[in-house]
Amino acid sequence: MYYENKRTFYIKQYGPAVAVIIISIALIVTGLVIGFTPENKVASVTPVEKDAYTYTKQAIKGTVKEVNGITVTLVSNGEEHEINLIGIESTKNTEVLTKRMATDLTGKNVVVDFDTVKSEKGKTYGYLYIDNDFYNETLLENGLANLRAERNNINKLDVLAKAQISARNQGLGIWN
Repeated sequence: MYYENKRTFYIKQYGPAVAVIIISIALIVTGLVIGFTPENKVASVTPVEKDAYTYTKQAIKGTVKEVNGITVTLVSNGEEHEINLIGIESTKNTEVLTKRMATDLTGKNVVVDFDTVKSEKGKTYGYLYIDNDFYNETLLENGLANLRAERNNINKLDVLAKAQISARNQGLGIWN
């Protein structure tokens, strides 16, 4: 077979094989990195110790009027705010979760704090604290909900991920 030059010959002759070898090596290295990464590793966010929460200037205090799914209606200074809990997804046991939240929260004084994105698509997202306990974390620690990874609100993702891992390892709630 005739080739214009040696370079063309080598590319056509050995190019596909070299490409397959390079891709294979990349996949093997990626697999090794994933394989040796600790399972409990979560996004690198500044860790927050339990019971050491500080609120941002955006935080609001109020009383929980009602609970609907993972949405809490909060009354603060005469205004009602519907707050969706950051990091909480209730796909497996919405009814159980709603009843538990209603029991825990209705009529109680709480603090709602916000992350990077307070409102999106007409919904308000926040972290809920009752008696200085991080309630979003409590729900995950007890296996009452799944962790919903947020795109923007990740300041407490490590805390929430650790809570879910703990519940899963202990076989609590939905992990039973």
